Amino acid sequence: MIEWRKSHLEYERNNKKAVLFVMADDTKNCDEVAEYLETMYPELRDKVLVIHTKNNGDINESDSKQTQDELKRLRDAANNIDHNQYLAVVSVLMLRE
Repeated sequence: MIEWRKSHLEYERNNKKAVLFVMADDTKNCDEVAEYLETMYPELRDKVLVIHTKNNGDINESDSKQTQDELKRLRDAANNIDHNQYLAVVSVLMLRE
């Protein structure tokens, strides 16, 4: 976090954005890391994007409409990270590609 804060301040002076990426080993730990970041670091409150996949890393895009909509929202948020409120991304597998 110390290094991210330094980078964040430096990039902010240049109208750019430093994003903290955290890879977790499973969805439970992913949620716990996101909660920890938002609790311990006020500058990250409501600014942590959490992305889950199934345990094997697959996403079944034939799931319900609600699941598909949520997946699209998460992908859009990740793809547009420079232009939204998120300062951190906590993910399980999905962004390793």
